[in-house]
Amino acid sequence: MLFPATKTKLVHNFVFSLVFIFLFISCHKNVLHKVDSGIIPNEVDYSKVSISAKTKVSGVKFNLKSSLRMQKDSVFWCSVSAPIVGEAARTIILSDSAKMITKYPNKEYYAYSVSEFSQKYGLNISPFILQDVLVGNRIIRKGSENVAQKLRKENKEWVLEQKVSNVTVTNFIPTDKLKIRKVTLESDTSNAQMNINYTDFEEVQGKVVPKNIQIELLENKNDPKKSINLEFNISRIDFEVEEQTYPFKVSSKYIRKF
Repeated sequence: MLFPATKTKLVHNFVFSLVFIFLFISCHKNVLHKVDSGIIPNEVDYSKVSISAKTKVSGVKFNLKSSLRMQKDSVFWCSVSAPIVGEAARTIILSDSAKMITKYPNKEYYAYSVSEFSQKYGLNISPFILQDVLVGNRIIRKGSENVAQKLRKENKEWVLEQKVSNVTVTNFIPTDKLKIRKVTLESDTSNAQMNINYTDFEEVQGKVVPKNIQIELLENKNDPKKSINLEFNISRIDFEVEEQTYPFKVSSKYIRKF
């Protein structure tokens, strides 16, 4: 059995990986040309969604349980549970902040404001990016400002390359289904790279969604050892949510770490 400290490191890796995704694919407001590709993948339109998933993290033999709740363009909420200890971490991302609590072995609290993120990373963030990753939509939407795009056809796929500031996003879209199969993100100023793969597509409540999402985070694309791999196996997804809460309270027992 893993010790609590090991479990905590695992949960930290998982939750901070989500925040890393959130940051990596956000962008500066540098002025680039706006170009529409003309290719519109079959994307998921929703107001609210609730997701349950088994989550695998590289180097760990057991699965985490993830409960995710999202309100489009507004709220991202996630609770992560580990075997034996139960809920191990909770995070909430809003339009102006990102917060996280961890429960084992120490009760710790992390909070970042948009201004702090912008100052530290030179990035402007918004919650819809991570939401789009989890439902298989384009992370850079049609009509977005400050985006330069190139479109080409390779075999039986459209390849849509999008340039936003110092990040290049490449979407691979099969011509027969027009659902995004793979996305790669590469930094032009470092060797950082992220790969997202979508499989096991299924129609749920009239919407076609991937039930398996694999995310590879590479600190250095030339050194695969420095990577974190996440895999979401979605067991339940509900787009017909009427009332949904996003509980997040921090008691005095928690120590503020940032």
